[in-house]
Amino acid sequence: MKTFLAELAEEAPVARASVDVMWHAGRRRRRRTRALTVAAAVAALAAAIAPVALPGTAPRPRPADGELPALPRSVSVPYLWHRTLGEAPNGPALAVLGPMRKILTNVGDDPLDLPGQLARTGATVVIGQDGSYRLIHGAAGPVVLSPDGRHLAESASVEEGVTPLLRLIDLTSGTAREVPGDLVLAWWPDSSRLLARDSLGALISIDTATLVERTIALPGGIVGAAVSPDGTRIAYEVDPQPGTPGWHALIVSDVRGLPEARWELSDSQRLAGPAAWAPDGRSVALLDGIDDEDRSVLRWDIADGRATSLGSMRGRPPQQVVGWRGGRPVLTVGDGRTENVSVGLLRADGTLETLMTTDGSSLQLPQQLVNRDVPSGPPLDPPTFEPATWFCWVVGTAALIIAALATVLIRLRRRRRQLGAH
Repeated sequence: MKTFLAELAEEAPVARASVDVMWHAGRRRRRRTRALTVAAAVAALAAAIAPVALPGTAPRPRPADGELPALPRSVSVPYLWHRTLGEAPNGPALAVLGPMRKILTNVGDDPLDLPGQLARTGATVVIGQDGSYRLIHGAAGPVVLSPDGRHLAESASVEEGVTPLLRLIDLTSGTAREVPGDLVLAWWPDSSRLLARDSLGALISIDTATLVERTIALPGGIVGAAVSPDGTRIAYEVDPQPGTPGWHALIVSDVRGLPEARWELSDSQRLAGPAAWAPDGRSVALLDGIDDEDRSVLRWDIADGRATSLGSMRGRPPQQVVGWRGGRPVLTVGDGRTENVSVGLLRADGTLETLMTTDGSSLQLPQQLVNRDVPSGPPLDPPTFEPATWFCWVVGTAALIIAALATVLIRLRRRRRQLGAH
């Protein structure tokens, strides 16, 4: 039996695959591999670029026409790769954080827990009234938000020896215009004009629509200013020779620059920001104190120069007044431990009612929203992934490079196997 089976096996034809069949099979295999590689690369590129057209988080619905939103209980700094204002304007603004200047601060115990920390590189964060977040890069100095939240004034970055410029940004369109100037100071209550200091130290007004400049006063050493609620008077602080008695003063004038009063200030006193003028038009708020651990808020009567304390805060240094509610100032304050800023209402008993917290080191709010005496709304956090166009292209390009390298490596590995088989 064994002999019979052996003879039968020798007589059976040997199955041989033709060279042509094997070549076509290999060609089909190579086509499938190439198609899968291209599909993977296209998918990676699409995944990277899609967020430009499809934001990662849908914006919150805007309030009804004529209705202003409430301040949120908290806002945060987004990632550095977030979308920019130029790509998708989101004004009018609910809040403006920045410019952020520190990198990787306050990261906590986990070094990988970095939400918001990567934006601390000079970027300004604009939070729209629809809850969206946008970045503006390149601010060189202080920024001042208009009372209606539609315009942002900032000091533009310039090279040394070049005339300094001020940049006015329309947050609703993303357009930016530049005019000569040294320091932004305050806005008129109707947001029609900007108060600024020019490169020669003069106090000037700039028309928001036409950019026409007008010189108001030439006192020198202007460091702060505020416009009265009715827009007819200006209070500005001058300190041309810091530390010299008699030079540090608060001046009140009309909008033509004609002085109405001049009051000497101590070295520890300063005007409390662009919104320092009280709603009654008879007084302005000053901050008093050199030590951040013990700084008080004063109400300064512009008629007789009498100062009344509104409260003293220990461990939470006030930065500036951003609005008023019920005749009481609303302040931005530090937390005494980190550079994070919060917003609070200074009560009659001198305590602070917290209205909003942030993880930013500087905060601007539209005064029209601050002055609304309504409870704070829910927290408003940035979306995790809503990247700028440049970030999408970087990631997409990297994905294509990785896919190409993977294809080359696969082919080299297959060729080595084929050579080893022979």
